[in-house]
Amino acid sequence: MPSIVWNRHPEEAYKNPYEYEAQKQFVRECRRVLQELKELINSNVVTYGRDERSLNKALWMLRTDTIDSLTEALELIAEKRHRAASGLFRCALDTVDLAYYFASEHKDVNKHLSQWYTNKSPSHGEVRKWLDFFEGEAQAKNRREFYNELSKFTHRSYRDLLKSYSLSKDDLLVHDEWKSDKSSILPHIITACYCVFADLIKLFVQQLVTNEVLSQQEEEKIWQKTLEKETVTRKFGLKI
Repeated sequence: MPSIVWNRHPEEAYKNPYEYEAQKQFVRECRRVLQELKELINSNVVTYGRDERSLNKALWMLRTDTIDSLTEALELIAEKRHRAASGLFRCALDTVDLAYYFASEHKDVNKHLSQWYTNKSPSHGEVRKWLDFFEGEAQAKNRREFYNELSKFTHRSYRDLLKSYSLSKDDLLVHDEWKSDKSSILPHIITACYCVFADLIKLFVQQLVTNEVLSQQEEEKIWQKTLEKETVTRKFGLKI
């Protein structure tokens, strides 16, 4: 994938935050990918009735919501509004995994789908139990760790709130939006957010392929159509 952001780890990106041109390339590519997915998911728009409680309607609504969350999160990161964007990360993961579960043939899907239509959604923990069965213990463990990391943004843990502050004289904290032009926002958290976003969008596409919404050939065509031909070269050496 052309932009280096697609395969960067958030911690590495946080330590090496100044690849601005690579990030701009990533944003351009993501906007095109999301537009392709939006057209794919909404190919059956104006299809489902208000009172219908079918599986296909639920999948359409959940996947559409995933695209909405990802689209809004991307624009917020680009605007350096990382706190608002991070709040959408766990929302997107919840929704994408719920659709993934509903599309499976697990014995409890019909029960949980009926409950979902009465506003009782299964927890992500319940969905991960199915992931443990369907994808194996290692994958379920990775998803749990990813979910827990995103939850720290949602619950505004100390460590994650601290990333919104820089240090002034005598190590006094300065909030990153104390200047109205956002010039005091550190690039480190913005860079890391892009990497988390890349993991979410790749997971979404992977699940669409597994659920046969996309064939592998169609997936390849989307990447070929949306990713740029040349990778923007890194400007700085890695700090470990």
